[in-house]
Amino acid sequence: MNYVILLGLILIAVIWQIVELQQFHVVSYNIHSDKITTAKKIAFLSDLHGKTFGDRLINTLQKEQPDFILIGGDVISKKRSVEMDYMPEFLEQISKIAPVYYCFGNHETTIDAVISKEDEEYEKRFLFYLEKISHYNIHLLRNEAVEVGNDLLLLGLELPVDYFGKEDPLDLTKEAMEELLPPVNTKRFQILLAHHPRFGDVYGLGNYDLVLSGHTHGGLIRFPVVGSIISTELTLFPKYDGGFYCLNNETPFVVSKGLGTHTFHIRVNDRAEVVMLHILP
Repeated sequence: MNYVILLGLILIAVIWQIVELQQFHVVSYNIHSDKITTAKKIAFLSDLHGKTFGDRLINTLQKEQPDFILIGGDVISKKRSVEMDYMPEFLEQISKIAPVYYCFGNHETTIDAVISKEDEEYEKRFLFYLEKISHYNIHLLRNEAVEVGNDLLLLGLELPVDYFGKEDPLDLTKEAMEELLPPVNTKRFQILLAHHPRFGDVYGLGNYDLVLSGHTHGGLIRFPVVGSIISTELTLFPKYDGGFYCLNNETPFVVSKGLGTHTFHIRVNDRAEVVMLHILP
């Protein structure tokens, strides 16, 4: 009888996770700055890993009507090349809602810097992926900056793959970050897209007005008050695992819990999310 109860509980847990992985919600944050003259509404998506939720994600963005859509990386997964075939269609659809600014995560960077160099077929598919999205209203930010309107500057930090390893990853320094990125423009409200939140304290040294990260998927399993117990790098109790923080007690830092999953397809107390940012005067 005990085995029957155990199997029943396992079945319930599996069904619950299947349902939970099909859910997402909208999380909103208000950020004020005297550098902003006109209010801006920005959608921030991260870590889709090929997940589009059918039409529900697109419908949510259409309902929210953001001025811009920022993507914090890992739209595709390095070990699921089929995602490169259908995700451009999703990107095309959201680019019709608002201009899209896309900073690579570790999966795109690994495909480009490692897998494509070892696998000619993978390289062709990735180049075709980039070619397709180049025809849409999508701006890639690969250690680049772009001015938007009169008062906004978007910067995309793409770190080399050595910063993402689970064993002995590199530590980012302020000097290394500044070598990768263009100089800051302190007159504009500067948003830094930086996929890896582990280096949040370094980002806080860069005089940015808002920093956006992802990568952690919220830690997959979260507990009230404690937060996540392990990071994607298998670090226990990561400092920045998902939510809103202030770097150096000043710079707003938002870490998205992401939308998709890879490798470990679980979310416990860790619902996928679309982040809506209201940048206000």
